[in-house]
Parts: sequence; structure tokens; C-alpha cells
Amino acid sequence: MSFREKGAWACLLTTVVVFVPYFAQIFRLFARDELKISLVITGFFIASIWQVLLHVVAQIVIRSKREPKDERDAIIESKSFRHAYWIFAFFGWAVIMVPALTRTGSLLAPAFISQMLFLCFVLAEATRYSTQVVCYRRGS
Repeated sequence: MSFREKGAWACLLTTVVVFVPYFAQIFRLFARDELKISLVITGFFIASIWQVLLHVVAQIVIRSKREPKDERDAIIESKSFRHAYWIFAFFGWAVIMVPALTRTGSLLAPAFISQMLFLCFVLAEATRYSTQVVCYRRGS
């Protein structure tokens, strides 16, 4: 595996390991109507710290000689950003439109909207890393 493929795997795995439990907790709190902005901020900082720590450890573990970026790497990076943008745009609009169309009060809470937009960002990043992994595996 190339350095960039290992990096994409590390980013994908650390993102999944940190943010799946984070959003599971957020949705649990929302379902019980206990979602408070103080809990969201605390959870966000804890998840962010874990994300950074795990990513640093993963980069130390996969350390290898960094190769110069070639045309293939640029194409894969471009494709992964394009896929991530479409995911973010689609789900971002859904986050904006669903509460507006349903007029559900609990869906309009700032804490919930902020977490849904953050989920869109995390999904986009996971899509970006997944696209990179698939493209490096296929040789695109």
C-alpha cells in the first residue's frame, strides 16, 4: 500500500471509530429529549480530542517515506472531493428542508440542527476517505 492509501485508511477508521459512538449518543439524547447544548459542546470536544489523538497515533504507526504526489494522486484526490461535496450538499439541503417542510419543533432546535450539519460534514469526510481507499485499491 502507498503512503496515501494508508493515510486514507487511517483517516477513515479513526473517523468511524470516534464519530459512530458520538452520534449514537447524540441521537440517544435527542430521542429522550435530553439534548442540551452543553452536552453537545462537551461531547464535541471529547470526540475531537480522541480524533486527533487516534489520528496522530495512526500516522506514527504507518510512518513511511512520503512519496511525491503524481497525476494519479491528484485525480483520486479530485474525485474524492467531488464525491464528498455531493454528499455534503445533498444531506445539508435535507437538514435544512426537512424541518422547514415538516414544521416539527424538536427538529428546529439549534442543538439538533448543528449536530445534523456536523453529521453531514462527517459523512462527507467519510465519503472522501472511502473514495480514496476504493480508488487506490482499484488503481484509478
